[in-house]
Formats: sequence, structure tokens, C-alpha cells
Amino acid sequence: MRQSLSKFQHCALLFLAVLAPSAFAELPDHGTTEQVLRAIHQTTDLLETSRNAWVPQAYCYSCHHEAMQFRVDRIAAEHGLSVDRSAENEHLRRAVGQPQARFHDIPLFGVDATARGQQLIDPALLPGIALISMHDLGVPSSTSFEATAQMLVKLQRPEGYWATTDARPPQIASRFTQTAFAMEAINDYLPEQAAAEKRAVLARAKHWLLTTPPRDNEDRAMQLFGLKSAGATKKEIEPIAKLLINEQRQDGGWAQLKTRESDAYATGKILVALNEAGALRTSDPVYRRGVAYLLRTQAPDGSWHVKTRLLSPAELSPPPFDFKLPYDDDYIISYFGTGWADQALMLTLPRIPRPEKIYDAAKFKYGLIDEVQQPAWVETVLFGTTADLQHLLDNGLSANATTPGGASLLQVAATDLDKTRLLLARGADVNYRTKNGFSALSAAASARGTIEVVRYLLDHGAKIERPEKTDKGDVDTSVPTPLFLAVGTGEIETARLLIQHGDALESIVSNIKGKTSLTNAIDMGDAPMVRFLIESGANIQGDKLQSEALQHAVLADYPDVLSVLIEKNFNVNAADEYGMTALHYAAMTDYGDTEMIRKLLAAGAKRDLKDKEGETPEQAAARLHLTQLADALRSTR
Repeated sequence: MRQSLSKFQHCALLFLAVLAPSAFAELPDHGTTEQVLRAIHQTTDLLETSRNAWVPQAYCYSCHHEAMQFRVDRIAAEHGLSVDRSAENEHLRRAVGQPQARFHDIPLFGVDATARGQQLIDPALLPGIALISMHDLGVPSSTSFEATAQMLVKLQRPEGYWATTDARPPQIASRFTQTAFAMEAINDYLPEQAAAEKRAVLARAKHWLLTTPPRDNEDRAMQLFGLKSAGATKKEIEPIAKLLINEQRQDGGWAQLKTRESDAYATGKILVALNEAGALRTSDPVYRRGVAYLLRTQAPDGSWHVKTRLLSPAELSPPPFDFKLPYDDDYIISYFGTGWADQALMLTLPRIPRPEKIYDAAKFKYGLIDEVQQPAWVETVLFGTTADLQHLLDNGLSANATTPGGASLLQVAATDLDKTRLLLARGADVNYRTKNGFSALSAAASARGTIEVVRYLLDHGAKIERPEKTDKGDVDTSVPTPLFLAVGTGEIETARLLIQHGDALESIVSNIKGKTSLTNAIDMGDAPMVRFLIESGANIQGDKLQSEALQHAVLADYPDVLSVLIEKNFNVNAADEYGMTALHYAAMTDYGDTEMIRKLLAAGAKRDLKDKEGETPEQAAARLHLTQLADALRSTR
């Protein structure tokens, strides 16, 4: 989006003069049009510079530098600002083609990604965000995108929400966030053949959004984004919008939590959510006060500094390197905040009638994703009937056909019992594995609602055991077990069935930091699954294991999981390599309440234990100016 400031200003001012001469009629009291344009220009250049620093280092498709930038591109194009389409298409090629070495180079999207288990981390979040990015850029639907959207459908919980393992507050710590992203992606790319399924999925999600109390402004903003995808009525949106509007501070900004100061992340995101949901015009005094706050708090380099809420020694993701953005450990949340602020400012410019799509199909031979075209049978297996599949088999399709990426027909069909039965009856190899070790059983265990498919595969010889990686018989521990995958879906009965067939509770996945099924359940925030696995015999011995489990529950703000761990006699005073206990982490992790501290103290956590720096939990909270948490540690003496 690079261009000279004079050209940038001229373009936007022309649209203002021609299309909406009164758009900023009252704005001079809160910042002039030229100030807004200058702020956008500075921010846009900074975001692009930082994105260019990130992409060569990337090990995954990111919700920050890639998805955020593509969203900014869309809003810029919609509001008459120049976008370098050639450069953005090259960024798009690089982003979706990033080698994911930990997952054996499995692509980000498509049939092979879903059949070969690409989404072991952030199972609903990452594909949802990535599909939204494709829609932002105007990439048309394809079999690859449809398969990814279908995978998201298979991960929806019965209550209507989606869960993931990531819990970095505020940007991806909320089920409201994960749910809104999944809804938008499904709405964008689930095909017409699945229209009835789409309506049902979005209706369940909408009901969950409307009946689940939000805990903070992040939840409320994401409620609005999700309800927009579900086609919610003005009557349904207005109460949530009113609550958000009432949270505006005297300084014109919004805060993430009542205990924190206003910042650009909360302010920008809330303004965008209110506007895109149709609940707040940019000419409204509320919006203009928000714009004035953003203009007043922007740094000279075009950024906004937003303070991270990950203040403990919790691992930073991605690990720090030179992002060409200041603020040390605050770098990621500041990038998010700067991106949301940029969008909020851009929305004040008039929309143009028919913005040009950023995606340029001429630059991609077979569409964006596939190096070669997918075979025609893929669409039939995903969205056709069993009779349609039988017709293909009767006319020469092999039951052991594979995609160019190596996924078998049986793997693609493994969420459908009737299609699975048909393929096995026609001679499909039940134990065929892709190069990353995934089988049809792996594919079935990775989705919800597939217990009968899992049972049928097991009854017909599917092997639980992981493949060998050497001639000496060593097990390839980089391949997740079916149990590990089923745990990630929350399906307790499927997990029970796999345990009964010999799937080992203690098997680790070596390329995901040695996770076990139990640690996977904890990371997903799935308290019923955590209880089930412990009661099924999962190992819970040792201070290191117990300390890490408690810390994960605290850092992700999973009070129900913490309650289960306490009930199962986890040592709440177990310390990690820093000498920190779960109470130290609770004292340094701000979610706007004191529930974790109260639970730990009630369970016998010692408030006077010091970490290796000689600091107690109360002292840590006081040092970080987390007054509410420090007061809770004092007041319960």
C-alpha cells in the first residue's frame, strides 16, 4: 500500500469531496481529515515493514502479521485507498505456502490438510482466520476452501461454540473469538451443496453467542462479529452494542478490562465491530471520540503501544526477533492494536461502490492452493451422497484412489459412516497412511460425531499403533495417536472406545512439545475430558507434571479445569524451574477477576512461597501494578 503522502491524501480527499462532503463536518473538534489520512499513511507503512520482517521467519500462517494485514488491505480497497495488488498477491503466495516443518509440510488448506491432520495446534482458530483472509482478498471458493470449511463444521461443539488450544489474551483467548472466526469462515466458503448444514451450524453458534454471558469487551466485540455472520437482526445486536458503547471511557477510548487503561487494541477493535455490525455510524459522536483518542495516542512512528497481559515467564509465541516494531515483549499485541486502529480510521473514509478485488487469479495456475488440480471425486466424497460415490466406483474409480497430496479416498470419506462402509466393501486399504503417518482412523478421530466410523474402522482391522520410523521398530512419536486427536474434539465416548482398544494414555506427540492426551485436554480447556482421562488412568504423578498442568489452567483462565485438578489432589504448591507456583502465575495473569487466586488459596496454596528471584505472588502482582490481584492476595489472609 505504499504511495506518496500527497497522492494518498489527494485520493482520499477526492472521495470525501465527491461522495460524502459532510462525513467529517464536525470532525475538526476531534481531529481533521488530514490528520486521519496522515495517521493512516504512517500506520500502513509501519505495518507493511513489520510484515516484511515477519514473513521470512514465519513457521505458520499468522493471525497477526498476515491475517491482520490482509484485513487492512480489504478495508483500504473498500475506502478508495491504493493497494499494491502485485505485492499483496506475492505476499499471499508466500503466506499460504509457508512450510510447516513440524507437520511434514502439510498445506494450510484443503483436502490434504484436513485428511492429514494439519491442525494439531489451534484446530479451529487457524483455519478459520486463514479462510477469512482469503475472503478479505477476494479469493473465490475452491475444493480446498470448501474442505477446510467442512472441517470447521466437524469441530463445532454441541453447545454451538468452537474451542482451541491457544489462549493469548486478549486476541485469541476467548471462545467468543474462536467461534466468531469459525462462523465467518463457514459462512464464506461452505458450498451451496451444504446450505442446510450451514444454516444449522450458524443457528447453533448464534444461539450460543446470544445466551452465553460475555466476560469482557473482547467477548462483546467478537459477539458482534459472529452475530453479523449469522445474519442477526438489529433487535438482537442492539443490546450488545449498547453495552459496548456504554463502556467508552472519558478519554474516548475503550479498555480490554475494567481494571486496565484504554488502549488502541480495544478501541480500534470495538469501533470496527460496532460499525461493521451496523450499530454505530462513523459520524456518530461516540465514534468520533474514539477516533480522537486514537489520533491523540498514536506514536510518531505510526504505531500504538499496547501492553501485553502475558507478564509471567510464559512462553512468547511467536518467539521474539526483530519485527521492525518497538515495544519489546509488547510487540505482538501492539501490532494487533495498530492494525485495529488503522482499520477504525479507514472506516471514516467513504466506501467506494465497486472496489477492485485484491486477488489476481492470473497469477495462480490452478487457483491459489493446489499445484495441480484436485480429482473430481473429492467434491463428491465431501458433499455428495453415498449413491453418488457408488456411481463413481461402479464407473472405474478405485477405492484406493489418492489425491495428488497423498490423502486416500477413505481418509477423505472418514467422517461419513455409509461412505466408509462402501469403500471398505470395495477393497479400500483400512491402514493406508500418508507420508506424515495419518490413517483413516486418524481422520475419523479428528472430527466430532464420528464414533460409529471409528468403531467400524476398528472392527475392520484399523491399527491403533503408530507407524515405525526406522527398520529397528522405533515408533514415530511425531504422529499423534487417534486418542490424542479424539481428545482434541471433546468426544469422551470416542476417547473411551479408543482406550478400550488399547490406545495408550501416556503416548506423547514429540513435535508438539511432548504433549500427551491429558495435556491436550487441559490446553483445550475441556474440564469433563480432563476428569475422564484422569479417572481412566492418565499419569498425574510428579511435581513437574502437576505444576505445568496447574499453570496451563491458570494462564488460559480455565477455572473449571483448575477445579478438576484441585479435586484430583494436584499439588497447588508445586514449583517450576523458575520457582514459581500456580499462585505466582495467577498473581501475574490479568483476566479482570480474582477467581483463580481465590480457588488456589482455598485449596491450600501458600502465599508466602518465593520464586527464584525471591518474590512472593503478592509482591509480583504489586510490582506489575495489578492492584486487584494484589488486593485479593492480601484480603484473604
